[in-house]
Amino acid sequence: MLHVGTKIFMQIPHELGRRELHPGTVIEVEEREITAELKTEAFRAKANQEVFVYHEKESELMKQAAVVDEHLAVETPPIVRFHTTGEAVSAENRQGCRVSTLTAELVARLGTEEGCPLLDVSATGFALIAKQRYEVGNHVPVTLYYKNESYSGIGCVQNIRKLSQERIRYGFRGVDDPEAAGDLLKGLTLIHSIAQREQLRRLAVLALN
Repeated sequence: MLHVGTKIFMQIPHELGRRELHPGTVIEVEEREITAELKTEAFRAKANQEVFVYHEKESELMKQAAVVDEHLAVETPPIVRFHTTGEAVSAENRQGCRVSTLTAELVARLGTEEGCPLLDVSATGFALIAKQRYEVGNHVPVTLYYKNESYSGIGCVQNIRKLSQERIRYGFRGVDDPEAAGDLLKGLTLIHSIAQREQLRRLAVLALN
């Protein structure tokens, strides 16, 4: 439920490919109509146009479909009135959505090889750079490190790209193997959700510049 003071990001569907987000704050809620003040003049939605509204609920990023009722002000600050058309759903559990982890400088252990740079993660998979040689379909022990925690399990090689003589990019799918008793998928879900939230915040900052 959106309420006065809620921090939001608005997104126009045709901007999805650019991941362009427009940060703002809810300033009025009256029955079904919600009014928000945005922080960027780049928002160009018109009346009756469908949009997506992102907001946090209990530390989870939520996504909700909405329709613009009226663009009250197009200058600084833009004021938009809209109403939601669907229930808020999690924007963090999209299984196939990969999020870059390069800025976080995370590493993993692949087999016996430590310090493998973690490139990106999804809720079920990840990519990293390693020196050791593997084949597509190989099941390899892996440990992801995040802050003071580690998450171990089995990764199945999905794709391979040779970058240089000693650097190979591997794409992995996390294997849900009860016998391995690992928590790799738990770690992937956690890292993915945090990395996605940080990515959205960075995009929002860029939208202000």
